[in-house]
Amino acid sequence: MNKPYKYEEDQHKLAKERVKEYRELFGHVTAYVCVSTGLFFIDLITGDGLSWFFYPMIGWGIGLGIHAATVFFQPHVDRFAKRMEVQETSQGQWPKKDSTSLGFSTKLKENIGFDFSKVGKDILKAIRELEGNTIQELKDELGDLGLNMGNTKTESDHIPQKPNSAPAMPQGVAILMFTDIEAFTSYVERNGDEAGHSLLKLHNHIVRSSLKNNDGLEVKNLGDGFMLCFVSAKKALQCAAAVQSQLQIAEFPLKVRIGVHAGEPIQEDRDLTGQTVNLAARVMDQANGGQIFVTEVVKNLAGNLKGFQYADQGERRLPGLSETQKLYEFVPIEALTSPLDTEVDQQINTMENQLHQDT
Repeated sequence: MNKPYKYEEDQHKLAKERVKEYRELFGHVTAYVCVSTGLFFIDLITGDGLSWFFYPMIGWGIGLGIHAATVFFQPHVDRFAKRMEVQETSQGQWPKKDSTSLGFSTKLKENIGFDFSKVGKDILKAIRELEGNTIQELKDELGDLGLNMGNTKTESDHIPQKPNSAPAMPQGVAILMFTDIEAFTSYVERNGDEAGHSLLKLHNHIVRSSLKNNDGLEVKNLGDGFMLCFVSAKKALQCAAAVQSQLQIAEFPLKVRIGVHAGEPIQEDRDLTGQTVNLAARVMDQANGGQIFVTEVVKNLAGNLKGFQYADQGERRLPGLSETQKLYEFVPIEALTSPLDTEVDQQINTMENQLHQDT
């Protein structure tokens, strides 16, 4: 274990060196004055006036001046470099680069007047405050354009993040939802890329807001749709209904179709694959714009939801699948011509329609 870095000890060492330098210079000056005085009287007494006194005094005076210059006028950069050398060699290494080892940045502040520790703290605080949102926003923006960042990582991914309230990828059985904007490609061809991008951003905002409110997870952005995941069938249907409702309120010019299925997909990192995923996508393909189609297993898991019912769509043979699937449209009761509260009422109404047709 490394010893804790003590900047005060280095300061003490440097101060002792400076005192030693001053004492040596003071002794040098004292010797120069005493010897000069003695030589002055010797030359004055023994000679005819002052004949040789000046030569040793001038030479010695030059040396004394150089000595004084090294003490009082040593360049600031050299002294700083010397202090840094003492700091490094005293511990055999530089201070640890963390928020508690501020000796190095403190010394820089004292010598050049700039507080690097404050700047470092501000930068670290700013990065942590991002909480990964900047990267996620970038991924979302690229997803809006039909691009995918994949598993791209940056150094900020390694910065400790605050706990995220978003649900984790479910283990085992999951409720999968696919969404798709009907005729989006034709809309872009008619109105241009900018109009298409604005429309896509509105759609994505509505879907993600409803997803968040119903504890769902965005598995992937499909360009003009999403693959979403839930642990609750009721939450999934509430999310789907909220999406359709908000699109109508926003006067969204295109229709969105939604398909929901439940099963046990194969999980690979942050992606889901397998037969369950394929079936959920095929269910969505059966729906028209504005409709929410669900499989029988979803209907049974979710049960009755107030204000909604399941309109029987019969057995459907889905492309690529050998077995037929019984599908239902999850629809608000007020959207039906004759609102029905139960499946029994639906069956009675169907029988009555058949009798009318027979007669």
